[in-house]
Amino acid sequence: SMKQFLEQENIEFEQHVRRLGFPFELDFYIEGAKLAIEMNGLYWHSDKVLETQGFTSLRQYHLTKFKLTQGAGI
Repeated sequence: SMKQFLEQENIEFEQHVRRLGFPFELDFYIEGAKLAIEMNGLYWHSDKVLETQGFTSLRQYHLTKFKLTQGAGI
């Protein structure tokens, strides 16, 4: 898993980060590198779940998330 890999490589990270002021969470965040890693699972990234959050498609969700994190330097 990604968590095991980061731990094996002794990389400091946070998981399920919501403290950055975005309207969503980052699956993994490596603050020292300003790097976010997303794991796009089938359930939480399905059209049905995203529609409940106000997004019309997976593409819209990912593009919005990318633009917000990029704007924050992540």
